[in-house]
Amino acid sequence: MKLNDDLAELAYGAGQIDPIIAVQPGLIYDMSVNNYICFLCNEGYTRTSLPIFTNKNTNCSSIPSFGGQDALNYPSLYLQLKNSNSSYLAIFYRTVTNVGSQKSTYKVTVKVP
Repeated sequence: MKLNDDLAELAYGAGQIDPIIAVQPGLIYDMSVNNYICFLCNEGYTRTSLPIFTNKNTNCSSIPSFGGQDALNYPSLYLQLKNSNSSYLAIFYRTVTNVGSQKSTYKVTVKVP
């Protein structure tokens, strides 16, 4: 599948899985069908295009908003810029659940491209 240059960033996927580490993940991202539908609504899908994914008549205004730029509780972050010469402010909300040791400490690192 050939992607347009402006969509090339979406061709990477979510990363690689280490099956040994995956058995004890530590932190998990809780997801629901509504999270994905909210994401699609945020991306511009409408009442006429959503049934392709949901198999039912879904109205974006009836879906509770998760919030943030991409409206998705997922490890990766997605922001498509229309003009790379402009300044942007984007907020991403993520909620994780600790399923590992109760005495765990996690640190967040952000690397700007």
